[in-house]
Amino acid sequence: MIDLIQINNYTTFIHSNQNSNMLLYNRNTNNQLNRSLSADVSSIYSSHRQRYRSSSESDIFGSLRVTPGSTSDQESSISSKRIAASLLFQRLIKRCKSSMKIAESTLEKAANKIFQEDQEVEIQWQKTFDFFMNERQCNNSERIENEIYECFNVLINDERRIMIGLDSISSLKDLLIASMRICTEPNFKLEIRIGFGGTPDLLTLRTPSYAIAGIYLLERLLQLREKFTLNQSHSAAVKVNNIDQVIGKQHANEMLLYIKMYIDHYHSNLSNFVQYEMDHLNTYQDKLLERIIEHYKFDYHDEQIKQELINQAISRGSNEQGSIRYTSMHLIIFKDIIDKNSSQSLFYLLDKNENNIQDNELICLYDSIITIGGPVEVRFNKVRHEVRQAFIKKSKKNNEENYHFPLSIRMLSKAGHTPVYYHNKSGEITVDQILKDPIIDLDLINTTYKDIKLDISILKEDIGISLLKSVWNHIPCLDKYNISTWENIVLTLTNLCLKVWQIHARNNNSQCQCLVKDQQAIDQICEHYHLLNDLNDDGRLIINGILNVLGKRFRFPFGQITERRRLNTLNSDNNTQIKITNKLDEILNQILINFIQTKFSSIT
Repeated sequence: MIDLIQINNYTTFIHSNQNSNMLLYNRNTNNQLNRSLSADVSSIYSSHRQRYRSSSESDIFGSLRVTPGSTSDQESSISSKRIAASLLFQRLIKRCKSSMKIAESTLEKAANKIFQEDQEVEIQWQKTFDFFMNERQCNNSERIENEIYECFNVLINDERRIMIGLDSISSLKDLLIASMRICTEPNFKLEIRIGFGGTPDLLTLRTPSYAIAGIYLLERLLQLREKFTLNQSHSAAVKVNNIDQVIGKQHANEMLLYIKMYIDHYHSNLSNFVQYEMDHLNTYQDKLLERIIEHYKFDYHDEQIKQELINQAISRGSNEQGSIRYTSMHLIIFKDIIDKNSSQSLFYLLDKNENNIQDNELICLYDSIITIGGPVEVRFNKVRHEVRQAFIKKSKKNNEENYHFPLSIRMLSKAGHTPVYYHNKSGEITVDQILKDPIIDLDLINTTYKDIKLDISILKEDIGISLLKSVWNHIPCLDKYNISTWENIVLTLTNLCLKVWQIHARNNNSQCQCLVKDQQAIDQICEHYHLLNDLNDDGRLIINGILNVLGKRFRFPFGQITERRRLNTLNSDNNTQIKITNKLDEILNQILINFIQTKFSSIT
C-alpha cells in the first residue's frame, strides 16, 4: 500500500511541491474566448520504504481497514491466483456505495461490454497483479483488490449526487485502467479540468456551481495522500466565436475572480491548490488544429450531432466554419492530444502578462485527463472521443512519436444544463443585479427555469456543507451518521438537536455537565458539542434555523419539557422536516447574497 503521497504541480507555469493542485483558467484569443477551470492533482508518489497494509483482512464485500505498521509487504496468502479482470471489477462496482451511471446504462452492464470488446483492461490487470507479486512480494489477492478499490471508489464516488455520470463506456474503461495504474506507478500524473466558455453576457450568480463537482473530486483525491499515488492535470475549454477581445478578457477575469473568491472563502483548504489560467494567441497550435479539423470533417460521421453543433454556433453569432473550428479546439484544450514538440505553454496565469509567456517550456505528458462538464458537453465529448480515436489510428499507422494520448475520463455534472456563462433567460440572476437591486430572495418560481434553480441549489448546498465542516470534528461516533448530502446533513443536525434537547430536559441535567440556565437553545447546542470557538456566524444561523422550527413545533423552551408531554414526542415528523428545509433554504439565500455584496464591494 502506498503510504506517502506528494502531489507536484507539473504545469509549465509552476513547479511546486504542493499536496495537490486545482487549476482554474479562462482564455481569450483571436476574438474567440475560452474559459476553463481545471483541477490539477499533480504527481502523487509513494515512498517504498514505508507501506500501509490491512491490519486484518476483511471479507471481500466488507469494510476496508488499513493501518500503518509492518516493515514488510509480505502478507499471509489468501490466494495467489489472478482472477479475470471482468470478475474483479464486477466486485468493485458492487462495493461502491454511490456509483455514477454511464450512458443511460449501469456500470455493471457497461463493464461487461468493455470485456467483450477489447482486452486493454485485462492486460493492465495482468501488469498490476504482476507488480504486486514481484515488486511488493504480495500474493494476498484481497489486499490487491482493496487497494484498487480505494482508488476506483474515489474516482467514481458520487455521494453528493451532483453528477450525471460517465459519458461513455470508453470513459469507464480508462477509469478502470487509471485505478490500477495509480496503485502501481509512483509518478502517475492525472489532471482534472472543467471548462468555462467565453461570453459577453453578465456574470451569473450560479457560475461557481459548475466547479463544485471538480472541487469535491479534488477533496476525495487529497484524502488518498497517505495511501496512493496520483498526478493529476487536465484542461478543458469552451470557445465562443465573434467576441470582442477587450470585452472578452474583461468577462473572463470577472468570472475567474468570482470563482476564486468563492473557493477561497468556502474551500480555503484548497486555495493553495488552485490556479487560474487564460489562453493566448498561440494556444490552439494551428498545425495540430488543422489536422484535428480534417479528422472531424472526414472521420466523424454523426451528421445529426454535427448539425446540432452548427445550430448552436449560429445561435451564438457564429457559422458552420466557426462551429467546426470551435468543436475541434476542444481536443487541444482538453488535452485529448498533446503535441510533445510544442515550444510554448498553452496557457498563462490569470493576472499575468500574456506577453511574458516563455518559449521552450517543459511540457508535462499527463497519464490521464479527467474532464467534468455539464449536459451541454455530451455532444462535444462524442466528437472528442471519435476524432481522437481516428487521430490515434492514423498516428500509429504513420509511426508518429511526437503525439501523446493520455487516458481520457469524461464525466458529466448536473450543473450547467444551461451553461453558467450564458445569461440568455429573463429568469437568470446576475451578480450585477444583486449588487444594484435590493434582492432578498433567490427563489425562482417559474418552472421554466428549473435548470437555473438546480445550479443555484447545488451552490447553496455546497455552501451549507462547507459552513458546517467544523461541526463534525466535535460529534462523537461520527461514522454512525450519514452526512454525504445536504439532505442527510440537515436530518443529522435535526436529530442531534433533538438529542441534546432530550438530554438537557432529563432529571435536572444529570446526563451532562452543560450549564443550561438562562441559555438560548443555540448556546446549549454549542456548549454541549464544544462548538463555541469553532462555529462561525453563518454556521450558527443554520443551526439556529433548525432550532427555531423545532421550537415552534413543540411550543415549549429548549431543554425543558412539560408533565403532559413525553420525551418520545420530541421527534421530527415529515412536515417539520419540510419546514426545516425551507427555513434553511431562506438562510442560505441570504448567506449567498451577503457573500456577493461583501466580496464584490471590496474590489469595486
